[in-house]
Amino acid sequence: PLTARRCRMARFLAALTLLSLPLLASAYLPVGSVPALALKWKLQPSTHRAGPRFAGVTGLKSASTFGLSAKAGDKDQVVRGRVPEDPTTKCACASNLSYEKCCSPFHSSGTAPEDPVDLIRARYSAYAYRLPGYVMRSTSRKSPDWTVNQAAWIEDIVDFCDSYRFKRPGGQVLGMELEECTYSSPEVCYVQFKAKMLGPGYRPVELVERSRVLRENGRWFYEKGTLLEYQGDLV
Repeated sequence: PLTARRCRMARFLAALTLLSLPLLASAYLPVGSVPALALKWKLQPSTHRAGPRFAGVTGLKSASTFGLSAKAGDKDQVVRGRVPEDPTTKCACASNLSYEKCCSPFHSSGTAPEDPVDLIRARYSAYAYRLPGYVMRSTSRKSPDWTVNQAAWIEDIVDFCDSYRFKRPGGQVLGMELEECTYSSPEVCYVQFKAKMLGPGYRPVELVERSRVLRENGRWFYEKGTLLEYQGDLV
């Protein structure tokens, strides 16, 4: 069995490959499971995204903000973040888009996406760029991860960010891969993805997670995730 800390990490990042889970998805989603390739008509395109949607996606956990009175939409507070200086750098989520045309608009504005896939992508890159504020703001208050102890939450997220690398030694992004996106209702969506990282000694770590995300006031927030598989050592 995973330790409590490993379980927490597992919920954060998601995604080990190898599982397409059609049967499991149908068991969890009584209302209409939609394959990822058929999502184009289902998903509301984000006003922040430029260009076509790519197969590579990213995701993770968290939401709210640093201050208890802060609301989704407040600007992020960077805790010694590692956002790329060159905005034309390829985004950490592996969308093949530049950061400025991918996740940067969400991170800089603090807004939650209008698309569940964009949410997972923006959360993964927020972990890669060490942006705990965005991870927190993109988490629903209905989430078991949401806590009033904001300082401890920030520490938890930063500790996770610092425990892994999100680039190969040569600088190539690792990113994440979308495996499935299904809707159980207009307000509830399940996103399954594989997240890739490097652990101590540059050892590969891959997590496959199935995240449950909620639509609140027209935007999507992370509620919780189930770790389906993982390879490598979780720190």
